[in-house]
Amino acid sequence: MLFDVNKCMWSAPILNALELDEKVLSRPVPAGHMVGRVTDRAADEVGLNHDTVVVAGGHDQCCGALGVGVTGSGIAAYSIGTVECVTPAFDTCVLNETMRQSNFATYPYTIEGL
Repeated sequence: MLFDVNKCMWSAPILNALELDEKVLSRPVPAGHMVGRVTDRAADEVGLNHDTVVVAGGHDQCCGALGVGVTGSGIAAYSIGTVECVTPAFDTCVLNETMRQSNFATYPYTIEGL
């Protein structure tokens, strides 16, 4: 719970309270952004091209929702597997007491700005 979903960055107050240096955590980036390239050694070991890029992914439910067409605010996907899940996309972060009491998770979607 170190991530500030409104600012899309690690929460400074929580990190400070834990005396945890942000440098030990990954750099948060939106889904779909290139974060690097596969090393030549890794490419050779697994049979990838040497110019293979590494791209940030997203939460499994968000990726699944994107795959079935949730591409804008007000659209949702329903899936069932390990959990039964309705995954809606919103153009603003919805955090309130009802959401908290209902144990609804809220985090950035696989499309930036949602």
